[in-house]
Amino acid sequence: MWNKSLHLIWIKLQIKNNRYFNFTIPFYILQELLDCVLDFTIVACLFAPAPAKSGSSSSLTVNAIKELVQTAMKFFDSLTEAEPFDLVDVTTGTVRVSIKVK
Repeated sequence: MWNKSLHLIWIKLQIKNNRYFNFTIPFYILQELLDCVLDFTIVACLFAPAPAKSGSSSSLTVNAIKELVQTAMKFFDSLTEAEPFDLVDVTTGTVRVSIKVK
């Protein structure tokens, strides 16, 4: 039996006071997508050369992408444990962006 509640990310974009764009993304779809990307980067790490230890941080390696995806997965897992809240609510000029976790 499935006893988890459905958590959503609701993204609302308002432009020039009368145009609205709403996107609703279920968390489980986002988590599955990140899980697939993580699997792909793990396989890519097997074939990618080891990162150079020259101290240059200008290049983005496959290992860094893998770590970023793992961090994003932990972040989204922590969001599902909390109550509904506003993640972002920014207004600049004629554009308003609102991201809510429900």
